[in-house]
Amino acid sequence: MGANGKVGKQLVKYLIKNYHVIALIQDAPKYGLNSPHLEYAVGDAFDTKVLNPLVNSVKIVASCLRPQNTHTLLE
Repeated sequence: MGANGKVGKQLVKYLIKNYHVIALIQDAPKYGLNSPHLEYAVGDAFDTKVLNPLVNSVKIVASCLRPQNTHTLLE
């Protein structure tokens, strides 16, 4: 989550060296990063219909959302 931001981009670049990454983004990727270890899921990170299937399909979730938005994920 947050893969189009400054921190998110760097995290994705680092992770795809050794892991398969599903990057949840709100719209088209803002950078031309292509890798067989990377796939994009487009949707709202605060929509449970989008988030739940993704979270249930992976072992680890990393969030690079802005701090003011993260409180709703914990409720």
